Amino acid sequence: MVFPSILLSALALVVSAAGALAHDHGHSGGRACGFRDRTEAEAREEARLTETTLQRKYGGGKKTSTVGGVINVYVHEIQNTDGEGVVSETMLNDQIDVLNDAYADGGWTFEVVEWDVTVNNDWYSMVYGGSSEINAKKALRKGTGADLNLYTADIQGGLLGWATFPSVSKLLLITPSLCIKVSNLICVA
Repeated sequence: MVFPSILLSALALVVSAAGALAHDHGHSGGRACGFRDRTEAEAREEARLTETTLQRKYGGGKKTSTVGGVINVYVHEIQNTDGEGVVSETMLNDQIDVLNDAYADGGWTFEVVEWDVTVNNDWYSMVYGGSSEINAKKALRKGTGADLNLYTADIQGGLLGWATFPSVSKLLLITPSLCIKVSNLICVA
């Protein structure tokens, strides 16, 4: 199954892009990316280990060769009652463009098929693994395990974002997803 590796890669891209925007590993601005910069050798070894693990778990130890396809993206913009958390069309399009550029060589494209806006103060300030995250995802998720649900909110705990991988998704009865701190969306305009 190739989708988990795509999701892992998408998460890595989002975290890397957000880190590039707020490249403040000293945390003087109060934001944390959750990891230190890796050397090129460490990054290559991590990629090799990740691919090996995914092949063993999902590919039966055999190399799969699925190339290309469309990943449907369901965007869930979560705002608070003060109107904070608005995502502009430009911000969203720029974020999707970054994903499409990163995966173009493999023939993968990310396509927004639906974008909804929800006003909920608790969900807007969601915490990783907390009831606010779980409740928002159970209420808003759409599509199948082959689709990507992307949530924007003012996530707490000093995180820029996180992913819910397929193994966890099955336990929580939610689809694989990415949560991104709304202030860290990429905007190149």
